[in-house]
Amino acid sequence: MKRVIVVLTVVVFSIPAISQVIQIKTVPVATGSQFLLFPSNNLGMGGVTIAVDDNALDPFINPAKGVRLSRIHIYSAPMYYSVSHEVSNAGGTGKTLPMSVLFRSNSYFGGLSWARQKLVDDKGDSFGVQPGVSTVTGSTTSPQQERSNSYTFGTIGVELFPGLAVGFSAHWSDLGAIEGVQLLYQGNSNLRQTGSSADYRIGILGTLSDDESIEAVLVRNEFEMRHEVTYQTWGGPWDDPRPFPPLGSPIEVNEDKTELWGVHVGYMRPFVDQWRVGLQLTANWKQHPKIPNYRLMNIPRDPGNSQAFNYGIGFARTIDESVVGIDFIYQPITLNTWAEWEPSGVPDETNIPQNGKSVENFFRFHNFIGRVGLRAENDRNIFALGVQTTSIGYRMRQLNNVIGSVRTQKERWLETTLSAALGLKFTDVQLRYTGLVQFGTGTPGVASVPRLFTRGGSFDALSADFLPAPSGPLDLREALVFTHQILISFQLF
Repeated sequence: MKRVIVVLTVVVFSIPAISQVIQIKTVPVATGSQFLLFPSNNLGMGGVTIAVDDNALDPFINPAKGVRLSRIHIYSAPMYYSVSHEVSNAGGTGKTLPMSVLFRSNSYFGGLSWARQKLVDDKGDSFGVQPGVSTVTGSTTSPQQERSNSYTFGTIGVELFPGLAVGFSAHWSDLGAIEGVQLLYQGNSNLRQTGSSADYRIGILGTLSDDESIEAVLVRNEFEMRHEVTYQTWGGPWDDPRPFPPLGSPIEVNEDKTELWGVHVGYMRPFVDQWRVGLQLTANWKQHPKIPNYRLMNIPRDPGNSQAFNYGIGFARTIDESVVGIDFIYQPITLNTWAEWEPSGVPDETNIPQNGKSVENFFRFHNFIGRVGLRAENDRNIFALGVQTTSIGYRMRQLNNVIGSVRTQKERWLETTLSAALGLKFTDVQLRYTGLVQFGTGTPGVASVPRLFTRGGSFDALSADFLPAPSGPLDLREALVFTHQILISFQLF
């Protein structure tokens, strides 16, 4: 009888919302590893997660999974990443110092985490901008711009009775930069970003047996950024004819806002001969009240909305302390953005209603994600290898209601990350190094000749959306992203 109660409780409780945030990208921009904030045992094995537990990361994703803790765990996972300057002529680096503690006491469990981050945009001469004095504003331009972010996380939960636990978590971010945004304002001499994000989750975990479980997570996520962009100009008849603001003022101010609700449900059970199988369903419903007017497209866009889904199945086999895991995920996404019609005051011959839409963009994505990983352990050593490959493809249909035209565009690219980890285990301490190489992304642009296929790369599960409607077929100046993380964990009491 208890088993039936747990299943019904989880299913009913999980219907209105979501656990994982699905990133949407219409361009293969290099985003680095900015949101690699929390400790993970599976990072070196390609991030497989559907049928493989990750006792370090799981409580940060589903707060109810803190019930699996038995002691006090202290983590520090310093991380450094770099976007290669040699390939794309536009690089960036990030350094993050996080500290986390997770605990359980009787029926209660919880944790705290804090991280400080420095991002540096090494502009080089990627957009024809060299150090010196701006000919327009008189301000000094620099090939490097350093920004700071801070992240705070807290979680608390309780085991209601054996086999059923609930938890709540909150994650606040004070953001001075989002990696990759600078690559979409081509030609900028200075970009100032300010903003914040908040993520609230309620999780539930039902343990049906030692090897069978079902989970659900509700999430509310709010993201808001402000971009103040200054562009470098040069003397000559080719100057941009737009009037420039007074000394020291930004030329453009853009806002980026997203509000999200969703639901995630996962189920895991034994399969055959030491194998386990896992199933997951994730759904996101997003509103985009403000979308930046990046230079990659030639039309303004105002609000938008999107629906994104993950349908996943995973398999894992455990032998002693070693495990191999495989994930397959299908990701259909629909995205609609538009520009609101603003009459110019002259006689209107377009027949567009006063509150109508001048331009509408309809995207339909069919993405596929595959992960394969191996982790081998003994009493002293840890070794892991993995790969994650994501195929992103969409068809965009653009309606221009002003001139009555229709344009379609197809894009597809691959995102690939190779990972490896080496570690040492002691009685109550673990040391682990994890290295990631992401390739295929870089600085996107619009090709001078039509191309239907481009390539890109990304790895982070927590990321901002990039939603420009390209004004033509995409081209890419490729980059490599190298990430290094050292995980130090302690168990107390």
